Amino acid sequence: MAVHGTSEKAWQSISASGLSKMARNHIHMAQGLGVDGVVSIRNNSRILIYVNVEKALASRIPFYLSQNGVVLSPGNENGIIAPNFFERVEQVNREEKEIRHKNGASSYSEAVTS
Repeated sequence: MAVHGTSEKAWQSISASGLSKMARNHIHMAQGLGVDGVVSIRNNSRILIYVNVEKALASRIPFYLSQNGVVLSPGNENGIIAPNFFERVEQVNREEKEIRHKNGASSYSEAVTS
């Protein structure tokens, strides 16, 4: 599993069209949850997108691990990791999170209190 952190505003586009490398060479992601259950991403990221790497690899989307531990992917031939590769998506606050997307179902919603 790899995790991409983003803003609420960016999620509006990502939920419809997927993660894009945009002008970069790769889409940047963390390796998943750390030992303490924390994802190492920017502080302003309020949306966590968990990418099903196995499923994406099976569809020939390559992934690489950089020397500094960042998961990188150029996406598909269009530079995209489509939403059907999202394992789940969480909106994170300090005390609670909302799971917005689970196993490819964008209509899924579940509130979870920490």
